[in-house]
Amino acid sequence: MSLLEFLGEIFVPGDIASLEYDEPAKYRPRNYLILILGIISLGILITSLVLIIIHTKLISNLILYFSLIALYLLIAYRFKMNIPMRNIGLFGTPINNPFRISDNINRIALIIEFLFVPGKIISVSIANFSYLLKRYWCMRKFIHLKH
Repeated sequence: MSLLEFLGEIFVPGDIASLEYDEPAKYRPRNYLILILGIISLGILITSLVLIIIHTKLISNLILYFSLIALYLLIAYRFKMNIPMRNIGLFGTPINNPFRISDNINRIALIIEFLFVPGKIISVSIANFSYLLKRYWCMRKFIHLKH
């Protein structure tokens, strides 16, 4: 941090990104879209897990990889970065503002948010797919009980 950034933040502090707990979306797309995205996401997840199993020799490494993937998907599903887009750089551009350190923090938070986008897509698709399967299973169970 340069002296200009330090002095700029003392006199006019900028907004800094924050991490928020994100409730899962209540919006559910159409059933066929949930089915397609769920199958694709499960295919990606299962393919990556099979590749990890093939290339991993030790069980401890396998458990570590599985737990890291599960943690990545859980963080992507449950947390969201609240990034003030007006404080990304000089005049709202990604160019470094020499008078603020908070724009550097916000750019790093934006990069982290971009890294979690694939996990968000996969985890939301799997959550919607499991919701659809649960709803189908409950309806089927209800229909069998009715007869």
